[in-house]
Amino acid sequence: MSFTEHHHRLRDGLRLYYRDYGDAQSSRVPVLCLPGLTRNSRDYEDLAPHIAGLGRRVLCSDYRGYGGSDRDPEWMHYQIEYDAADAVDLLDGLRIPAVHIVGTSRGGLIAMMLAASHPARIAGAVINDVGPDVVHGGASKIGKFFDQPHDFTDWTSATAAYEKWSGAATPDLSAEGWARRARQTFVETADGRVAYDFDPALGKAYRARDNTPVGWEKFRAFGARPVLVIRGQFSGLLTRASFERMPEELPQVQRVTVPKRGHVPLLDEPEALAAIDDFFARAP
Repeated sequence: MSFTEHHHRLRDGLRLYYRDYGDAQSSRVPVLCLPGLTRNSRDYEDLAPHIAGLGRRVLCSDYRGYGGSDRDPEWMHYQIEYDAADAVDLLDGLRIPAVHIVGTSRGGLIAMMLAASHPARIAGAVINDVGPDVVHGGASKIGKFFDQPHDFTDWTSATAAYEKWSGAATPDLSAEGWARRARQTFVETADGRVAYDFDPALGKAYRARDNTPVGWEKFRAFGARPVLVIRGQFSGLLTRASFERMPEELPQVQRVTVPKRGHVPLLDEPEALAAIDDFFARAP
């Protein structure tokens, strides 16, 4: 299924890139897909048309500083509070009253924040491998990612570096699969190098952040709305204890564990897709 590409002008003048899939006139609640910390809208190039095929409009956005969105000269704006506000800004611009959010890692944290701050805008959520007790500041383990090189001489070296960093999370990914993931992760620069497709200043913003978790009160803010939580079997981010606690906080929560995955499941696994299909079959 094809998509159209757009830019939305945010309240501070920056342009936010998004892809638009499916029928904009559908009567079903649309879906907003939000990627992980170092990721972009290309992560959803398989899942978005799949969900659109279920009869829903699907939007896939790049955060400010990522992918096709403008870089922010104020690098401390690269925080999830700004990303949450940008998501609402986008929905306002498109005159969409409410959405289901599919949020991977950082995107899942943003979904929880929006459930607490803008509950009327959230109809439900699919949260991929993150929990409310995760710290999202510079001292966390993920912060070590930014100690790596940001750019590489060619696609071969970039792909090898990415596989070395992420290989334990997806141990059965083929060489073709790694090459495709690299194309979703990196971009060719003007000088012919291959770089991660985000503003390198993101690392400074992440390190400067304090280590405050989103908090269980924001997870509980989903109330009676449908929530699906997906966890990788070997995830080091969404702990088993947090995963087991979730139904105690939200009795309606659906959970699925994806085997042979760490952080994060790619959402193309049969277990993930079956759970997502069931979620959207039940959700408004």
